Amino acid sequence: EQQAEQQHKMRVIMHTLWKQDANKIVAWDELTYVCNDLGLAVPIGTYYREGRGLGITNDAVMQRPAGVTRYVHSEVGWKVSFAIKDEDDRNRVAEVFGDRRYYREVIKNLQQEEHQFVLKRELTGECFVSSLPSKRPTLPPAKQQPGNGPNDRGNYMS
Repeated sequence: EQQAEQQHKMRVIMHTLWKQDANKIVAWDELTYVCNDLGLAVPIGTYYREGRGLGITNDAVMQRPAGVTRYVHSEVGWKVSFAIKDEDDRNRVAEVFGDRRYYREVIKNLQQEEHQFVLKRELTGECFVSSLPSKRPTLPPAKQQPGNGPNDRGNYMS
């Protein structure tokens, strides 16, 4: 019952966003669940194939590269992957990146403890290996804003 309700809500949202000059960024979290468990692979494929013409940018995240429409891999401008332990998944991601043999080794050698990732821009073929900072930068203390004090129902702003 929950999945049927979620599917209905997703269809309503997708229908609402699907209009000329939408100028929206749609972030799909756990896209495999949306495609398979909610049965929305066909409309997701349409979003990837035709959404750009309406000003819809798709941003998808998934734990595994399988179980989604192939448009998710073929109709994108940027591809990102962190280290992947599973050999089959690593092979699939390397295939999606282009040169299966080359990218399989790149992904295999990413240092997980350094949060390294590979980033590829499809338009130019440029590819980079980078990493996330190991520590969050220290921010200066938040400044008190008028009307934003601890007793003012608002949030502190920095």
